[in-house]
Amino acid sequence: METCGLQIHPEKSRIAYCKSSGRGDKYGIVSFDFLGYTFKPRRTVSNRGAIFLGFNPGVSKKSLKRMNTVIKQAVVFKSSECDITDIARELNPKIRGWLNYYGKFRKSDLNRLWEILNNRLIRWARKRFKRLKRSTRLASKWIRGVYNSNPSLFLHWRIVSP
Repeated sequence: METCGLQIHPEKSRIAYCKSSGRGDKYGIVSFDFLGYTFKPRRTVSNRGAIFLGFNPGVSKKSLKRMNTVIKQAVVFKSSECDITDIARELNPKIRGWLNYYGKFRKSDLNRLWEILNNRLIRWARKRFKRLKRSTRLASKWIRGVYNSNPSLFLHWRIVSP
């Protein structure tokens, strides 16, 4: 590695045991994070439908936290002048990027993020419209109405409905 000009950082580098169904050994470190994914033992379904323990990647907690921060800090949620199409226009490129990168493996790990985004839309609707101000249920119903009239407005609605 030195010929390439690379060095191994002694504090950041460690050996992880790739535990799977065929391996029964015990080891202290069985997961690691790399490029926004957490690699760890997970239940996996084979092509034939059998469930087994495999060592697979999924979106890391640190990446989910960062994506959640991006949603919370979106400027369109702070403005009552914005329309829901403005929100979709700003967030859809980010959602597309997250789906393309993190959706390759264990797309279901992103479901919590989509739930947070839908809740943020409900919160925005409550701030935007006086008639929805006091009721989360009515705001949720309004968001579902928007979904029913335009299900492709937000990219994550193709996977999870509000």
